[in-house]
Amino acid sequence: MYKYSTEHDIKHSSNWYKAVVKLGKQHRRVANMRKDALDKLTTYVAKNHGTVVIEV
Repeated sequence: MYKYSTEHDIKHSSNWYKAVVKLGKQHRRVANMRKDALDKLTTYVAKNHGTVVIEV
């Protein structure tokens, strides 16, 4: 929704700036959710498995 607003509002208008800020908040939220899931997964693997082997 905010992506649409940033594309269709007049650039550098007040509403455009508001949409850019809201879009940035959504991107940050998704990035934090992904980081949290990865951190939880790696913590689980490290605690419950003695050895982790990565094959190249």
